[in-house]
Amino acid sequence: MILSLSLPMLYWRDFGPIFTTNGEGEKRIVDCAFNCWGYFAQSNVQARMMERIDRDVAADMGLDSVMMRIVSEGGDCEFNGKGMLITTEACEFQRNPNLAREEFENEFWRLFGATNLIWLKQGLVDDDRYDTTMIPGPDGVGVAYRTAAANNHVCPVPLSYPLLTPCQLNYFYCRVFL
Repeated sequence: MILSLSLPMLYWRDFGPIFTTNGEGEKRIVDCAFNCWGYFAQSNVQARMMERIDRDVAADMGLDSVMMRIVSEGGDCEFNGKGMLITTEACEFQRNPNLAREEFENEFWRLFGATNLIWLKQGLVDDDRYDTTMIPGPDGVGVAYRTAAANNHVCPVPLSYPLLTPCQLNYFYCRVFL
């Protein structure tokens, strides 16, 4: 399926749809509130145009969409499909300064089934955590990825540890979360 949408920016990682599947295999899209990385109010014309993309994609694909009650970005969340979610305080709390941690966690459970949350203080740049964390797979094995900028390619390095363990990986300090 190819969608043709007119947007001021093509950085869908943060404001694009988050696809979820329930236990019966039914798909839906989570529609996060968006405020252009905290630069504008949600009522800003550009923020509203980018925020509605989730619903447009859901309508084009014939999927239900459910609205998230908080401002969030797909780019600061990592899921493993088994209830684990990694996110950053730097992003979530900056976008929603009046919310308590429990409110985030309730919303993540409601929309994503997140039962095990890992909160990072912050990634290398605001919300980016790709070089600082392990991405937990559905099988429970953490996979670290070297960045294309550092290596001219992306190379998965599977690691499995039962505890939080520091490791050195291609000039970046990362932590294994499992």
